[in-house]
Amino acid sequence: MDAANAHWEVGMGTVAATPSMLPPPDVPAIDQPACLRGLQALVQRIPELNRAAALPSLQALVCRVARDMVGADGASFVRRDAGDCVYEAEDAISPLWTGRRFPLKACVSGWCMLQGEPVVISDVRADPRAPQTLYRPTFVQSLVMTPIGRSDPGAAIGCYWSVPREPKPHERWLLLALAEMVAVAMDRLQQNQLLTARLDASEQALVQAQASLDDLAVTDPLTGLLSRRELSRHAERCLNQARRNGHPLAVMVIALDNPVDSESIAAFAPSDELLQSVGLVLLAQARNSDVVARDSDYSFVMLLPDTPREAAAQHAARLQYRLRMLTVGGDVLTASIGISDYVGGQSGGLDDVLTRAYGALDRARQQGGDLTVVEPR
Repeated sequence: MDAANAHWEVGMGTVAATPSMLPPPDVPAIDQPACLRGLQALVQRIPELNRAAALPSLQALVCRVARDMVGADGASFVRRDAGDCVYEAEDAISPLWTGRRFPLKACVSGWCMLQGEPVVISDVRADPRAPQTLYRPTFVQSLVMTPIGRSDPGAAIGCYWSVPREPKPHERWLLLALAEMVAVAMDRLQQNQLLTARLDASEQALVQAQASLDDLAVTDPLTGLLSRRELSRHAERCLNQARRNGHPLAVMVIALDNPVDSESIAAFAPSDELLQSVGLVLLAQARNSDVVARDSDYSFVMLLPDTPREAAAQHAARLQYRLRMLTVGGDVLTASIGISDYVGGQSGGLDDVLTRAYGALDRARQQGGDLTVVEPR
């Protein structure tokens, strides 16, 4: 084999050679066919190495490729995990050590990764570097351990034979070439994992943002009451129910009074804390079937299904009593309330009922506030 050439004929195609891929110049003629077969086995599996979608599948593929390239009786993929070697995959004529872990300094693969150099043991039984208690139960009589990665290797490829033998130079070179390709594939997987994690985090952030937007559309962000938009949806359900069963639906509009001028909200700016407290009072006074919403800055709406206007007026009186326990600028907080209702058979929808309730509210304000007015029939 002419090492000076920048390509070799492999099977039906031509493989370009990079400097790191050039075979040793002293491959004997007798070994050149085996070298080409090994190279062909490697080249044919490059697409699979590049397509491996997860580390376990890559590890299993590496074991098969390594064994095919050099005609080994077994191959393993060993990963460095803190101070241990973990045997994570193997392809062999009989079981080796998959799933087991050993201290780095007490294992041939550990020494290989710590030193960043291949380890060749031509006779396991005669070499003190091979822990006999681990190798004696196995078929392994000789081995080559090749680090994956040139700087601080985090993994290694082990190849094993059932007879004592010295690996050929081209076999060692093929394993080094495989290790370089595996290092690239592992780096790609790591980058893909990071990218996937970032995409997942971005997707989760978008989902949370959408949920927040949906919440904002459904609820008032300050008081936690339903928004005006959501009020319309619930009102349609309540109105349909009233149409079907003929039961009354009371609609109550509550507006905070200006301590200075009950007929105007000018120069009246209750704090966020006060508005939140009002929201809590309204929720505390509502039944499970009631609908409570914030309609504007200082007004609120309650829908009371199956409630006649007289019962709604009593509910309003209790509500005003609880609101007077709050203060604004040192004054007792008061509220004006307008009540209307919808009875099955009436025409119109929520806007019509609200218009009548707001008309009753205006009359309550005109009479000095802190008052409930029920729309006359």
